[in-house]
Amino acid sequence: YKEVRKALLNAGGKYQRNSFIFPSDAKPFINRLMNGESVNIKKEFQFFATPSKLAKRIVKNINFFEGAKVGEFSAGQGAFLDELPKDLDLKLTVVELMKENCSVLGSKGYEPKNEDFLQNDYGYHDIIIGNPPFNKNQDVKHFMHMYEHLIEGGTMSVIMSPHWTFANERICVEFREFLNDKGATWEEIEAGEFKESGTNIKTVLITLNN
Repeated sequence: YKEVRKALLNAGGKYQRNSFIFPSDAKPFINRLMNGESVNIKKEFQFFATPSKLAKRIVKNINFFEGAKVGEFSAGQGAFLDELPKDLDLKLTVVELMKENCSVLGSKGYEPKNEDFLQNDYGYHDIIIGNPPFNKNQDVKHFMHMYEHLIEGGTMSVIMSPHWTFANERICVEFREFLNDKGATWEEIEAGEFKESGTNIKTVLITLNN
């Protein structure tokens, strides 16, 4: 049972009331497991969903306005999107690499692009929000590519690993210099905030007003 439980949790299931609940069709994951594959969406896609409470707090501090073009380029299952103000006509660009997450997003009424954000250009946006993958400085690469999509006068609010704050790798040193030049601010997010998503890692929230 322990091995089965671990396999289902790694595949994205959540244990609730003596059963495992998947946010989308579980059949593709079950088929892979039955064929002897090892399925771990956290390792494959670095997917750690943003808890709704945290997403709500971050979105609340952003100044949205009628007709704003909003980019969510690592949309996951829509944690940030679900908290956007419903009384405004926002123009959304939704990108998500994980096909199963795109199914969830589609079921919520969004129109996700199942693409690799780093390999594409989606034009300028007024507001960019996100929680990109962290591994091997992917968050830094995503942030810099996000910035290329930010209009002058626009705002970015992005969750990242704290690795860049102290690492001596060139990409991290240059990123610190970039943030300093742009007058960006950042705040620590306590380790326990992502516990429900399967990790206790500390994170940081970077806000950049262009």
